[in-house]
Amino acid sequence: MKKILKTTGKVLATLLALLLIAAAVLFIVNKALISSEEKMLIEKGYLNRVSAGEYRLNVCSYGSDTPKHTIVCISGMGVNNFSTVMRPVTDRFSAENRIVFADRAGYGLSDDTAVPQTVTQVVGDYRGALKNAGYEPPYLLLPHSLGGVYTTYWESAYPDEIEGIVFLDCTQLSGTETTFEDMKAGAFETLEAYLCKAGFQRLFLRQFDPLSFCMVPDELKNVNSAVILNKGYTLAMVSETKLVNENCLFAYNSIEPNDIPKLYIRDTQKNEAEFMEMIEMINSLNRECGMKEADSPEDVDALLSAEKEFNETILLPYLEKLGNCDITYINGTHMMYYHKSGEVADIISGFLDKLNEGS
Repeated sequence: MKKILKTTGKVLATLLALLLIAAAVLFIVNKALISSEEKMLIEKGYLNRVSAGEYRLNVCSYGSDTPKHTIVCISGMGVNNFSTVMRPVTDRFSAENRIVFADRAGYGLSDDTAVPQTVTQVVGDYRGALKNAGYEPPYLLLPHSLGGVYTTYWESAYPDEIEGIVFLDCTQLSGTETTFEDMKAGAFETLEAYLCKAGFQRLFLRQFDPLSFCMVPDELKNVNSAVILNKGYTLAMVSETKLVNENCLFAYNSIEPNDIPKLYIRDTQKNEAEFMEMIEMINSLNRECGMKEADSPEDVDALLSAEKEFNETILLPYLEKLGNCDITYINGTHMMYYHKSGEVADIISGFLDKLNEGS
């Protein structure tokens, strides 16, 4: 028995040693690859880190050198590669405007941090980094999903800095602390963040955003991979997740109605035919990208009824509270920059035209 235990101990010790060696090799390889990839990202204009105080944010841009508007794109939760997946949308109006992608801490190519990612911290980082990168207000904000929480506070606290907003199906605030009831982050997520720092995201690359690997234009595929691999999951994302409900409530309570022109683009299906059209659109892309198809729901009418009630009781009151906010509906999905990029680009272009006419 002692011999068996001794042999087992040796085997386990050997396996542990091999794992540690493998982890060390992965860490070294990851550092070398990131260094090489960052040189490519600098050359292509995607990497430009500037000070945000205790750390640096990545602020990259493209478009006109004499822009009508400085359009600042703000990602949703967990989207590291907003600067690549949004290009099919922003390319449509980049000739006359400056398109700026600002990654908040722990996102994209920005530095990670353990500083709590409160609304005031994030917005303060955005404001400081944009100015340090040479982009002075006013800005036209283009947030997606959770990015709307930061935008809501920004345009209420600093309205003189904002000339317009287009919300891409952003988080709908209602004055409760349960906007994300099931959102949690604990020890496992913190461990995941540290594993990504060691390079483990390279082993699970396509799990971070499988659609983007077949949806981004061919000329951006290498850039897209490099941006995702630069971070993976981070400590700042853990903090953002822990604070998400608190941040939603803070942003809602900060709202000061104003006349800044705003447009909210919402994905909503009006009837069963539109709903099934949306399911087929998703499955068509999933098949193209080698992903599992979505199941058709059993009770479409119940889903449509719940969506209508949500729009009437949560979304519209929120937009009314913001002030001067129109809404337009498209038959798309939350990730509308994938599934309806052309339609979204047309809507934003129309908003810009009206803004130009008013100025």
